[in-house]
Amino acid sequence: MTGEEKEFETIERDERYINPLQEKFSIQLISPVSWETIPNTRIDLEEWEHVTCMKTVALRSQETVSGLKGYIAAGTCVLQGEEVTCRGRILILDVIEVVPEPGQPLTKNKFKVLYEKEQKGPVTALCHCHGYLVSAIGQKIFLWALKDNDLTGMAFIDTQLYIHQMISIKNFILAADVMKSISLLRYQEESKTLSLVSRDAKPLEVYSIEFIVDNNQLGFLVSDRDKNLFVYMYLPEGREFRGHAAAQDAVQGKGHSSKRHPV
Repeated sequence: MTGEEKEFETIERDERYINPLQEKFSIQLISPVSWETIPNTRIDLEEWEHVTCMKTVALRSQETVSGLKGYIAAGTCVLQGEEVTCRGRILILDVIEVVPEPGQPLTKNKFKVLYEKEQKGPVTALCHCHGYLVSAIGQKIFLWALKDNDLTGMAFIDTQLYIHQMISIKNFILAADVMKSISLLRYQEESKTLSLVSRDAKPLEVYSIEFIVDNNQLGFLVSDRDKNLFVYMYLPEGREFRGHAAAQDAVQGKGHSSKRHPV
């Protein structure tokens, strides 16, 4: 297998040959009441395909009064060795109610696959913003609109190395890079553009991110591989940031605390 071409060869083995085992992944619906797996709701993924992210997202829909409807979005990547270009898929699932099978009350719910399509890179993070789906694919972040069970691209922006987590509040998106700290993005509905508001200039191996809301102030909580917690604040008017929109953060680690000044 090289590049875009995939060739599979079947090799004849002796009947006593022990074949190696390979992990195969699936998506399964579980009851939140009894924590039992719901029959007939398992979706098996393809060979070599891994689930890299999964979230419940609120996307625009004409089926509800609010104009938003909840879906399950999953992102995957297909790992077939270093010589094969890594690809992934976006799956959008709807949990629907059906007539349960006799004697199986849990079967009243099932998955309905609305969308599944291969992307040009691994899908590593998902979230929603203003009723649109936001996905990190390779080194780009895309914003999609779901219409007629298909995704239409609305905007995109280039990112850094590997975005592994994204969260949103209003029209702001906070993205975590595995090596390059955090970036704050903004989606502008009028011009249909996704732009960079601020980025931490110093490298940081981010593990997790979350928003901190204090009345009318918004902060960003970040944890890293060294068990430190960073609290960032967006300060666009700070002169010490050389005219760039930057973030200031306080660090509290295990058994110590310090101050980190952005560049």
